[in-house]
Amino acid sequence: MNMRLLTLPVIFLLIGAVCLAGELKTEIRDNEIIALFLQSYYKDVADRGKYVVVSPETSFEYVEDERLMPEDRKNRWNRLRTYVRDRIRAGEIKLDGYDIGPIIDDLFEKNKRKARLSIKSDPKNGYIVDYDGTFEKSARKYGNQFYKENPNVLELTRVSLPGWNQEHNIFLIYTAWNGNLIAYRYEKGTLNEIGRTTLLIE
Repeated sequence: MNMRLLTLPVIFLLIGAVCLAGELKTEIRDNEIIALFLQSYYKDVADRGKYVVVSPETSFEYVEDERLMPEDRKNRWNRLRTYVRDRIRAGEIKLDGYDIGPIIDDLFEKNKRKARLSIKSDPKNGYIVDYDGTFEKSARKYGNQFYKENPNVLELTRVSLPGWNQEHNIFLIYTAWNGNLIAYRYEKGTLNEIGRTTLLIE
């Protein structure tokens, strides 16, 4: 009897360890994808000797707006789901033969709350992660003067966590600066863009 009682905590610990390992694997994969995305999306910026400043916290404003009441937030999510599906089906992002619903749902679920990035800054590949908040504080304080004093900075931006279709290695990711939602296929450590659309929903 005592042995049975002793095995219960062990079972719960093992279950917890498996869940934690799964979450850690997802976090590592997401950060790897975000780093590859930034390198790909801002390659031309790096080629010009400039870089973007990325917030250390992920963001998908349409989903995470904490100012909204729960019912209003739910309504907004439903409108955005419909809106994104319609844009994709209209051909702006060609995902023929794939069920886009789970990808959008994964994007929404993962971005309900902000997450802290763990990627390294890589100015040679076009981005710096503003972990200590220096750039953001300066930009807020000095406005346009900030860019005059930091001519190599192209923009300050935030990115979302990616929404995945793991079976086909397709993901959606959002970048806040220009409101682009971009679809990529991940193949052997490289990204191939499928298409993009700009979110303009209120």
